[in-house]
Amino acid sequence: MRVLFLAFDGVLNSSQSIEYFYRKWVEDGKPQDKAYLDGEDDTWCPIAISNLKLLIELIPDLVIVITSSWREDMNLWVLRSLFHKHPLISKAIIDKTPIVKEGSRAKEIKSWISQNPHFPISNYIILDSLSIGGLRKHLIKLNPKEGFMYSDFLKALNLLGYTYPDNDEDLKNVSTSREKIILASRFIS
Repeated sequence: MRVLFLAFDGVLNSSQSIEYFYRKWVEDGKPQDKAYLDGEDDTWCPIAISNLKLLIELIPDLVIVITSSWREDMNLWVLRSLFHKHPLISKAIIDKTPIVKEGSRAKEIKSWISQNPHFPISNYIILDSLSIGGLRKHLIKLNPKEGFMYSDFLKALNLLGYTYPDNDEDLKNVSTSREKIILASRFIS
């Protein structure tokens, strides 16, 4: 099992996605003082959501543990329901990290791992816009202005031990159109 420790702010919500949804809110004639982006109205960054879905699709044993500060006020069912329009993500969420008094996110992640020895973790990554001391080799530190972009998605694949085919012979064995599009994009960037 591979685990993705997932924060929300700066990952699935970014400065640019918040600005986008705020402008959309205003253009739709809704009161500016009532604008609230909480995931319930599917106000997640669509690019970040797409990249997260693709990661889950490509790595079938990937599960999600929520590290976001949102978990402090929400139980697991409510956290899952924030992704009601994205059932693939909702189903992948298995838990949230404990809140450790005077602890860092790194301590909370380490605590979750030690409290869950029944999960056979082969590898894990952390998607966050914050620095996570002590677990840097597992961290993909995101730019909070952009969130979970395609370049971060490729880093996540690499850290989880997944690689795309590298040569023409391997490319001939790729069967689906989606895989061909993904592989072609590697050579564009």
